Amino acid sequence: NQIHDFSADGEWIEAGAGTTWENVERYLEKKGFSLRVYPTSMPAATLGGWIASSGSGLGAGGSGVGSVMYGPVGKNLAGLEVVTGLGEILNLSEPEDIADFVGADGITGFITKVRLKIRKKPASVRRTLITAPDAEGAQRLVEAIGAMKSVYFAQFEDASMLEIKTSLGLHAPLGVKGFLLFASLEGDAETVRSECDQLKKMTGECGGKTLPETEAQKEWEERLYPMRVKRGGPTVIAGEFMAPSSRLASVLKDVYSEFPGGAAKRAIHGVVIEAPDVMLMPQIFSDERKGLKFLASLAYVKRFNDIGLRHGGQPYGVGHLNAFNAKAVHGQAGYDRLKALKKKYDPGDIINPGKGIEHRTRFGFAAPPFLYNLSMFGLGLFRRLGV
Repeated sequence: NQIHDFSADGEWIEAGAGTTWENVERYLEKKGFSLRVYPTSMPAATLGGWIASSGSGLGAGGSGVGSVMYGPVGKNLAGLEVVTGLGEILNLSEPEDIADFVGADGITGFITKVRLKIRKKPASVRRTLITAPDAEGAQRLVEAIGAMKSVYFAQFEDASMLEIKTSLGLHAPLGVKGFLLFASLEGDAETVRSECDQLKKMTGECGGKTLPETEAQKEWEERLYPMRVKRGGPTVIAGEFMAPSSRLASVLKDVYSEFPGGAAKRAIHGVVIEAPDVMLMPQIFSDERKGLKFLASLAYVKRFNDIGLRHGGQPYGVGHLNAFNAKAVHGQAGYDRLKALKKKYDPGDIINPGKGIEHRTRFGFAAPPFLYNLSMFGLGLFRRLGV
């Protein structure tokens, strides 16, 4: 869990896989450097944990803060030390070798040491907070943000999410209609200034407003805590999927059509990642103590993720319960390669057995995908009947 080595000239840092992203960032700050990408869960997330998580697929892994500029975590690795299921210790430095253990959900080996690519502190930083009155305006602004050279991090939320935050005593600008968009622009002073001015001009053309920089700074300080709204549940049912930014308005329309009516709290949180994609997390606030009613609401997860697929996107992440999405997340070629890597590096199936590429039950057999689809369909029927 320690920092092992650091190179200012080579712009890399090496640390144990159990080190948190926050600890690495604190170390780098003292040296005048910073991480290129990191998860919003950086205070608790470990290097190895996020690198191994499937995210957008094998070799890519997760996207987070910095991904709009630097891509997913898989593009920001200079080396890995891995222990395979055969007991081999591999020291990897070639991108194609590193990729075999990134986004694999830990089924090909244990990551024990990580060498990360890092960056020098930017010469100029400006943070902006803007609004868009409708989905079409939000799409136009998100597409522009994704194409800019100096945007380091960007996210957006709908007015419902802001209302929920306000009700819970969390920071949220008041009186926003439509969507709130945040962007951190970093780099050389001239590019940052020019693109910030472009974004403000486009915001006005869309009928939106530019909010005070003090509000933008607060939004930046809250970037690591998107799930604090869970206090309003006490349970959150969330989809998580990627979609092309060019389809954002249509995607949002489909998400809103899936949301329940009545007094149920529902909202959208989104992150702009490597162009041309965005990552969306539609959320419905529920209560797991309410038995069948809560179970019925789980059908929303599949319904939301299916929206991404219909618009040319994919589910984000696999894990155990969503192993049925493995082919959609990794792609057929990636899925086939992951199965081959499992046989190569862990023929005894001792590392995370029954996970990542299948949903193995406690009875020793893998549940077929149709069973998942059938169960989600059944829960959806209960939902439509008002259970």
